[in-house]
Amino acid sequence: MEKLTFREVKTPQEFRQGEDAEVICDVISSPVPAVSWFYKNKEITSEPNSIFQVLPTNNLQILRVSKADEGVYRCEARVEARGEIDFRDIVVLVNVPPVLSVPQQSFNATADYQESVTFTCITSGSPDPQVTWYCSFRYKLHRACELATQNVFAAQSKMKGWFDKKAMVRQFKPEDKVLVFLPIPGSSFQARYSGPYVIKKRVSDRDYIVATPDRARHSRLCHINMIKPYYDREQLNKPSSGDVNTVLALTNAECSPALCLPLSNALQVRDPSVSPFGAETVLEAYVPSQTHVLQHDIDVGDNTPIKQHPYRVNPEKCSLCCSSQIDTTETGSSTSSFRLEYKLQQVQPHITQLRNVTAVEGNAAMISCTAEGEPLPEISWRRASDGQTFTDGDKSQDGRVEVRGRQGKSMLTISGVRLSDWGRFDCEALSRIGGHQKSMFLDIEYAPKFQTNQTIFYSWEGNPVNISCDMKSNPPATMLWRRDRFTISSQGTSNIRIHTTEGRSLLEVTPVSDRDFGRYNCTARNNIGTRYQEFILAQADIPSHPYSVRLTAVSQRLATVTFIKPDSHGGVPISYYIINYKDTSSQDWRTVRSHGVQSTVVLANLEPNTTYEVRVAAVNGKGQGDFSHTETFQTLPIREPSPPTVHGQRGIGKAYRLGLIKQDDGGMPIVEYILKYKTDKEEQWMTKLVPGMNDFALLQPLQWNTRYNVEITARNVKGLSEPTFFQFLMPQKPDITADSLFSGLGLGTVVGLGVAVLLLLLVLVDVSCFFLRQCGLLMCITRKLCSKNTTSGKSKELEEGKAAYLVDGSKEPIVEMRTEEERITNQEDGSPVHEPNETTPLTEPE
Repeated sequence: MEKLTFREVKTPQEFRQGEDAEVICDVISSPVPAVSWFYKNKEITSEPNSIFQVLPTNNLQILRVSKADEGVYRCEARVEARGEIDFRDIVVLVNVPPVLSVPQQSFNATADYQESVTFTCITSGSPDPQVTWYCSFRYKLHRACELATQNVFAAQSKMKGWFDKKAMVRQFKPEDKVLVFLPIPGSSFQARYSGPYVIKKRVSDRDYIVATPDRARHSRLCHINMIKPYYDREQLNKPSSGDVNTVLALTNAECSPALCLPLSNALQVRDPSVSPFGAETVLEAYVPSQTHVLQHDIDVGDNTPIKQHPYRVNPEKCSLCCSSQIDTTETGSSTSSFRLEYKLQQVQPHITQLRNVTAVEGNAAMISCTAEGEPLPEISWRRASDGQTFTDGDKSQDGRVEVRGRQGKSMLTISGVRLSDWGRFDCEALSRIGGHQKSMFLDIEYAPKFQTNQTIFYSWEGNPVNISCDMKSNPPATMLWRRDRFTISSQGTSNIRIHTTEGRSLLEVTPVSDRDFGRYNCTARNNIGTRYQEFILAQADIPSHPYSVRLTAVSQRLATVTFIKPDSHGGVPISYYIINYKDTSSQDWRTVRSHGVQSTVVLANLEPNTTYEVRVAAVNGKGQGDFSHTETFQTLPIREPSPPTVHGQRGIGKAYRLGLIKQDDGGMPIVEYILKYKTDKEEQWMTKLVPGMNDFALLQPLQWNTRYNVEITARNVKGLSEPTFFQFLMPQKPDITADSLFSGLGLGTVVGLGVAVLLLLLVLVDVSCFFLRQCGLLMCITRKLCSKNTTSGKSKELEEGKAAYLVDGSKEPIVEMRTEEERITNQEDGSPVHEPNETTPLTEPE
């Protein structure tokens, strides 16, 4: 048995608006799991006119997907035999192609320097599109770049024809002598033609294997551009008897290998007159500690200095030099001496050779890393997958990985390569003066491996089914389908189609007859191996009948039906269940459909005190299965309702709210609730009737700080229920304070009232000042109004005075005596007013 497992369930999954989207939910188990889809907490069913279709592969297909179909979809899988269930939530995103609209295609705009001009471009799409603006010149530039890219290949082909006009075809045969362009020993950044070497093997028209016995690598693969032919010169004539041969001799009888020069076994001078050292030359030996990197400074006295670049000592030349016969020939009386001086040169570590390696699973992989430097560095390896480090002589715990190194070269060997060994390996060369690190990649090739565990698929005539063959391999494999030893064409047939992607081949079969059912073979092949997997397309059947139908929670109007799911779903997952029920006195069955594959269904709107029959059947993609055994049950008769349940809620003011909770109504609706309430000190009950449809009752008016007893009874057409008793205590009478006065007013109203009160106080103060001290704003207004009538008032008084003088009949004028202090002043500005006297005319002259 295999545990229920979800494989490669990706979220989110993106689709393009308008296409048929297929939401993939790859789940495996043994036995085959049943998969259901849910969207917005509702199960998705495959109905004919619905945009949602659950495919036989358990994937969800959304026809002509739109932006409104975005959201979270749940893929729920279950193994009914073990009672195992699991689910995955998959986010579906719908991408809408961008749409560009420009309200105004063209317009003229004039702007000064550093002023802004706005161009409007409206875009829509999902995800939000990126908008790029181009001016006319940049657009031309981009267009020119596109045209150049289109014509670059034609231009390259033409140029190649011109360059290859003088090209010559060169070929070499094994045993041919050639010169090879190789780095100079001891100086990796310089190269020259070395040789002669011999061609060992011709690999291709351009590659040859050349034997290089004097190098660290005794053979190497060289490109033809690094090779040129070597021509043997004619044998040089031997010198005549008149020629004088002079051989330089060492004065020290013992020859040290460190003193041997990789130039020649002996230095022969044909003419002593051209020798820079004279006729008789003596070498003064200086023996340092032995090293393989040398630099020669030769002291030649008064002669021209000679300097040799650093080089590596050839062991063969050392042996030849030490075993050569030393001769001395006198050529004159003058002698000269020189001294060899050796200097040790330190070189930073440098990895010279590290290449990517490709190995086959199960075989051995050998990774070589070569480094140079002075002193010779130590080489270590690091595996990037787990960070494990290997040095010379180390082995892994399983013994498959081993490291061996010698003289600046390290070899990492992996025996029985596994897929877990795939990845990066780091080679590090480290010495006391520095370090150098390089990385390589180990690629593992392997034969195809099938990832599909479901090998049995069910369908029926006219119903298409997708048989999925999933595999992985390196390098990629080719896949084909076979049926009865015949290969199915990739173009398919009238009822068979093949859809192939990388690592997956989907065989869509629409059975039209019994011969379309049977075995199908999926074969995968690459250069490592060939593998195949066999699938069986079986004919689906309707599910078997459910059993153990039980009735629970039976009341006057409701009944709950439970059952056990059928033993066989016919090869196709069960979609839902059908529950048929009817009155025993009736012949017509009423049908209820289950919610998904739930095995519990509630029957509603039943008649009280009635006997019913019930049966259950399962439905899958093939059709409806057989009904279960018929069960009989009887609903309860009508009775009085159950005692009501209440809970108290604080009301507003002198009111109290009682919440009424719905209870068993005894099979008939509750007509009304009868509430009786009284205080602890009273004996008489007060009664309140509440309609049965209400869910609360309000008691008012009540007394403050008083405890009340309540008795609630429910009534239906059958009678009264048992009473329910409830008590509550009214709170203390609240105090009315300033806060309560303004508690119902807003902030603006309170501020307005404050301003009005302030203005009223100012008016009262001003009126008080007017009457008490003749000042203030009201006094100023009064004076300004009175000053306008001053002139007219004075003339009127003079006329009245003259009339009084004439009426009196006295010829003496009326004179008012005032002192100096009582002189009249002007009330407006306080200036003195000149009173008329006997010499003042009564009227002003015209």
